[in-house]
Amino acid sequence: MSLTLFICSLWMALALGQLPPEIEKCKAGDSVCIAETVTRILRLYPKGLPSIGLDALDSIGFDNVIVSRVEPDGPSTLDLRFHNLTVRGFADSTVAETKGFDADLPRTLEFSGWIPLLKLDGFYEMHGSLLTMPIQGMGQAQVEVKECRFRCKVRAVEQLREDGKRYAEIAKVKCLLEVQGMYLNFENLFNNPDLSDAMNGVANTKWLDIWHTLRKGITSAVDQLVESILKRVANNLPYDDFMRFLAYVVISLQLYVGLLCQSLPAKVKKCHYGDGKCLVESANALLRNYPKGIPEVNLKPFNVVPVRDWLLVNDSQVGGAWYFFELLNQINYGFENTTITEIRGFDRDPTSTKIEIHGKIPRLVYKGDYLAKGRMLWFVDINSHGTSESDFLNFRFDLTLKVRIEYRNNKRYLKIYELVPNIRLDRWIMWLDNFFPDNYDLTIAINNLFNRNWVEFWNEMEPSILRLFETVFLSMVEDLFEKVPYDDLFLADEDSN
Repeated sequence: MSLTLFICSLWMALALGQLPPEIEKCKAGDSVCIAETVTRILRLYPKGLPSIGLDALDSIGFDNVIVSRVEPDGPSTLDLRFHNLTVRGFADSTVAETKGFDADLPRTLEFSGWIPLLKLDGFYEMHGSLLTMPIQGMGQAQVEVKECRFRCKVRAVEQLREDGKRYAEIAKVKCLLEVQGMYLNFENLFNNPDLSDAMNGVANTKWLDIWHTLRKGITSAVDQLVESILKRVANNLPYDDFMRFLAYVVISLQLYVGLLCQSLPAKVKKCHYGDGKCLVESANALLRNYPKGIPEVNLKPFNVVPVRDWLLVNDSQVGGAWYFFELLNQINYGFENTTITEIRGFDRDPTSTKIEIHGKIPRLVYKGDYLAKGRMLWFVDINSHGTSESDFLNFRFDLTLKVRIEYRNNKRYLKIYELVPNIRLDRWIMWLDNFFPDNYDLTIAINNLFNRNWVEFWNEMEPSILRLFETVFLSMVEDLFEKVPYDDLFLADEDSN
């Protein structure tokens, strides 16, 4: 069955109520339900679902897949086409997130998820040059793609037709994909077994470079394929029916997207386990090149870091002097200017040695709101709220991590169960606006008093401040470790730096 019929059969099952009872139908806008339902279909029916005409998902066939074409005036110097291609591994896909499945148009729809391992097998034909080397061949090829992650955006606008119904016009489709590794074996290159083996060896050593060489053409082809499928469906289905269908079109996106996975960005250098010097260089390059993070691997932005609400001081409300101070809606600025100075640990067995991260930041700024209550010197009551700003100058930190390994899907994941920060700084400047709402001069005086005696205030509040920074540092990295297997962050033993 063609992919188009496969997609349409899914829509018919939704429209006619033919899905089995264990498959939940979702309301428009329920992104969690949509993601979970699509994943459930993949898990429950890897061999297909004949009652709705769903073909097997554990083995999908494609014809005439064009991976790359020579561009006379462009960078592509390779023609690569698969006459036929079988892809295995879609049944293990997970749809992690969907956005935009509401009832109104225009709208941008998003899908994201990952596939642990894809195996591609087919008859190929190629000629041209790759990595400046001439190459040609025709025969069988096997490709394995590890940890494929995808995120696609679809722009849909409303079209009102003569039948009085709303239709969704697909204006644009764009996909971004990543992989953590790739194995290549193209038989019969140069019609010479020895040269073929040698070329495959080079390709597997330089697989990341090969991917970046082919990425533009593959991405464009996949975008066009996905867009053409969606347009055919949207052109024939009223939007209200189309929305019911679209929750499941994620499956079809995976069928194409699985052919097109990318790796971590090329500027993110991988290191050998425990190579502190390399890890420092890689971490600093990551901070400089990706201040807005890498959403595809759940690495959050460094330039704008939200901070949880934090109760900094909470004295017992008795006696002549007590204080309550809470930070609210805080945003941290300046982590993108961090320089990592030393990294220790991160060995093959990360639990065998202590993990330490040392660094410095020229200026770290906290901005947000505050709430203050209290009593000073038995007669001055405090009850204020307003905006706050703290500047930490020449901020130095040492982080000590205690970790354990968790196993999921036969892969190792790093879990941080304790992070202990040690912080030093040259100056702390703080401004609390509206501290005395009816007396601006007294507000200035209190702020000046604090800034003249900041060391004493720091020493008094340091335990609570350190606990706050513990949550900040954890929030920046724990999602990365949660989603990306520990071993995929490092070079394999046979790889070179």
